Amino acid sequence: MHTIISADTGQAVDSSSHQAVLLLIGPSFKFCRSLVRSVENEIEGLRVAHAESLDTLLDVPTVLPLVRLVLIDWQLAEQVTHRSDELRTLLPHAIVAMSY
Repeated sequence: MHTIISADTGQAVDSSSHQAVLLLIGPSFKFCRSLVRSVENEIEGLRVAHAESLDTLLDVPTVLPLVRLVLIDWQLAEQVTHRSDELRTLLPHAIVAMSY
């Protein structure tokens, strides 16, 4: 099974971790490492993970440990519209928001 990659370290996010996860979906140049480090430093107990696109996330079996919030780049809005049911099934307890 494929795991989500940490946006900061490039390492797999440990599925046994008890930390909440913020999942960023969009290009790396929009969700840069300095942003990730800032968020993780400011919010204790939060891990940040990244997927380049919604298709990448939904088309590959993925372990989603404790994802609480998903921020999706606004330019992927059409993908979200077409695959919202799949996203909701994969992340039934997460808050999903568009990032602009």
